[in-house]
Amino acid sequence: MQDSNTLKEIFKQDLEANTPSIAESKQALAYYHGNQLPPDVLNIIEQRGQTPIVENIYKMIVNKILGYKIQSIQEVRLTPRQEEDKPLADLLNDLLKYFSQKRNYDQEMIKRDKDLIMGGLAVMELWAIQDEQGYIDIELKALDPRAFVIDYMSTHPNALDARRFHKVLIKDEESLKQILPDVELIYEKNSNERVARIIESWVKEFEGGTWVWNRYLWSQQGGIYKFEPKPFKNNRHPFIVAKFYQDEQNRYYGLFRDIK
Repeated sequence: MQDSNTLKEIFKQDLEANTPSIAESKQALAYYHGNQLPPDVLNIIEQRGQTPIVENIYKMIVNKILGYKIQSIQEVRLTPRQEEDKPLADLLNDLLKYFSQKRNYDQEMIKRDKDLIMGGLAVMELWAIQDEQGYIDIELKALDPRAFVIDYMSTHPNALDARRFHKVLIKDEESLKQILPDVELIYEKNSNERVARIIESWVKEFEGGTWVWNRYLWSQQGGIYKFEPKPFKNNRHPFIVAKFYQDEQNRYYGLFRDIK
């Protein structure tokens, strides 16, 4: 188990390595929404009393790629190679069909593809949710890649070699009470409500002769709020990571770098 000082240190190290890619992703997002001119050029245009005009070719290219991907979506089916594999294939096909028919599936897939193309990183999260009757449902969600930090030593395009992941959350007081009941948090004043910034870290640790993924909820000021050893029985983390490109410095990037 890690202590709060160790978590701060590894988060700082990973964040420093990810910061250039995150900054480029933010720039790509701004460029997509038409904020393409530097401040000095905007000042000159305003002094002249003119209106900034931008031909957003980048947005047109991204939208065309996304449009082609949406049109080419096909149902995925598994075919067993051997007769004894048929029951497993049927089960997996039913699971795939269940996910693809969820209301938010298409929306989350489009967000994933957009994040991957523009910023160079897409992160999906699978999470188990239990309802009032005790039934378990699996939630599929595309996370904000600009609030997601990967192990600085990871070089795999799907981060399969990563030893840790960090998800930065900014939540209001009511939402955090659902996640961390009966825990004293350090809040910040944001407009008319209290919000807190917490970090969800998944760390691969060697325990009992094997490697396990442990979950930490913590903050820079408040320390560790919650520790969950091996939350999933299959000993995995809930993230599915994809990088568009990686440069010679192991920094992920998207289509934006080649177009700007």
